[in-house]
Amino acid sequence: MPIMDEYEYLESAPDYAQETARMIEWSANCEWSKSPYALFLDLIGVSEQRFGENLTTTVPNLGYVELDKLANALIEYAKRPNDLKEWLDGFEQIALDEINS
Repeated sequence: MPIMDEYEYLESAPDYAQETARMIEWSANCEWSKSPYALFLDLIGVSEQRFGENLTTTVPNLGYVELDKLANALIEYAKRPNDLKEWLDGFEQIALDEINS
């Protein structure tokens, strides 16, 4: 079975993670600590568990597009938190594998 890269994983997101995938893709255009994705991980409480600290030291100044993407991802999380966390675990593992290869 071929291994997916980050972008293939995001493009094949299940229905319950479509908006989160779009937010992650958009965040690739931002400085990491000021990205909607970093703030999202802080807000749902996984950054401290995974990385030992919050990823953002201050609330980043997000534009209306970033806020919209963040809000939509948070709505998905509110509806299916466990499923979304599991899907994010898969994304993070692929990202780490790409860094380490």
